[in-house]
Amino acid sequence: MILLGFALSFSSTVFAVKVLEERSELSSFYGRVAVGILMMQDVFAVIFLSDPVPAPRTSEYR
Repeated sequence: MILLGFALSFSSTVFAVKVLEERSELSSFYGRVAVGILMMQDVFAVIFLSDPVPAPRTSEYR
C-alpha cells in the first residue's frame, strides 16, 4: 500500500507540472514553490524506497 502511495506521488508531480505549464504559471512564484515541494517529496520517496527493509528476526526455540 505504501508503494502505491509513492507511485501516486510521482505521477502527481508530473500532473502538477503539466497543468502549471499549460496555464503558463510554471515560472510564477507559487508555481516554482509547488514544483520545489513536489520535487523534494519525490526525492524523499526515492530515498525511502531505496532503503532496504531489514529482514524480520526469527527466533528458534529448541
